[in-house]
Amino acid sequence: MRNRSKPLDRRTLLRGVMAGATVAIGLPRLEAMFGMRGAAYADPATPPLRFGVWFWGNGILAPRWVPTTTGANWELTEQLAPLVNVKPSLSVVTGMNVRTPGHTHGSGLCGILTGAGCGSADADIINVLPSIDQIVARSIGGATRIGSLQVGSINQKPDPQFGPALYYTSYPAANSYNANAYNSGKLFERLFGTNVASNANQPDPRQALRASVLDVVKNDIVDLRGAVGAQDNIRLDQHLDGIRDLEKQVAAASQPLTCEPPQRQDLNAPFDVADDAVDDVMLGLTAYALACDVTRVFTYQYMYPGHPMNFPGLPDEFHNLCHTEGNGQPTVNQYVIRSITRLAKFLEKLQSLPELGGTLLDNCAILATSELSDGNTHSNDEFPILLAGKAGGKLRAGIHHRANGDNASKVILTLGRIMGVPLTAFGKDEGYVTDEVSELRT
Repeated sequence: MRNRSKPLDRRTLLRGVMAGATVAIGLPRLEAMFGMRGAAYADPATPPLRFGVWFWGNGILAPRWVPTTTGANWELTEQLAPLVNVKPSLSVVTGMNVRTPGHTHGSGLCGILTGAGCGSADADIINVLPSIDQIVARSIGGATRIGSLQVGSINQKPDPQFGPALYYTSYPAANSYNANAYNSGKLFERLFGTNVASNANQPDPRQALRASVLDVVKNDIVDLRGAVGAQDNIRLDQHLDGIRDLEKQVAAASQPLTCEPPQRQDLNAPFDVADDAVDDVMLGLTAYALACDVTRVFTYQYMYPGHPMNFPGLPDEFHNLCHTEGNGQPTVNQYVIRSITRLAKFLEKLQSLPELGGTLLDNCAILATSELSDGNTHSNDEFPILLAGKAGGKLRAGIHHRANGDNASKVILTLGRIMGVPLTAFGKDEGYVTDEVSELRT
């Protein structure tokens, strides 16, 4: 039995054996990981901050996006309405412009994430600076097993006429990118350590995977329940229920969690078509990666910039409609609303996970954005910027901040500094800034 006077090691894992291989499951933040006076395993005694980027393509329709009032009394517009359940943890920033030149989609993508332009020719759409997620990851990513995580839920085959940077949203250095995870089974393995090997002398591992990985760590679960308090047991229940739900979703698609190649079959993000069931699994895995402190930095690419994708039930495809639909673009409006609905689903998931007197969302700073404002004109003025979470009380939430054509790089510089990165400036050339947006701080 654990001595309750000593903090539980934050790296504690629940362990068991499945099909001859070790299974290890991480834990959420528990009170037992803190000392008798609430002193954490690290000083100060607060949960870690997480940073993320959630990205959708093809922009917005500003008249249906921008709130009419500013400050704390702003009201949700038509395109922001799906975010009603997380509104107190959300700030809308409008009136900001991305000023970097270049390709119509690439300039805004590189501009908002790096503060610098992309290559000038279509075939050279490559980043020249690292993206903000990687800048933050260099500061806080080393504290976790995965320094930064990249996830996508709608896939696309890159067009050879464009450079690779147009298809990704995480750039560790100039002329480089981090690829997204698009397979739920592989992502589950990477995050929760359920890699099961097989060979001719062992039973088919897919037979073993019909049982929950939680079943093979049940002895550790029993021991842990007796060693922690009532509130920690509630958190543990919610955490384990979430893992079991994810297993069920993957299993429902008739996909094993693991299988030795080439027999491997996993739930893959579809090409060019939105699939809410796939997105549910991927956003759930991302949320639990943060809850288990497997990573503290992520990018979630719901769709590519300029993505020619379809939503079931809506005609044509998103990018094409931005240029062809008239009469106020009602179908484009529906595409935007559905994209923001998926963002809302992700933020609600983070908000549902309790963490030391608050929620996981409270300890996040998440930038939700696109690569342009108007998909028809390719304008980078009135750039869509949403900030979700409170960064442990450092990021002001629940407001609409309206600028007057200011440089959007100032918002990114503010976020980096809030995350503890000692940035003196952000961006390059037209995107270069040294001042932040003080209104976004508490």
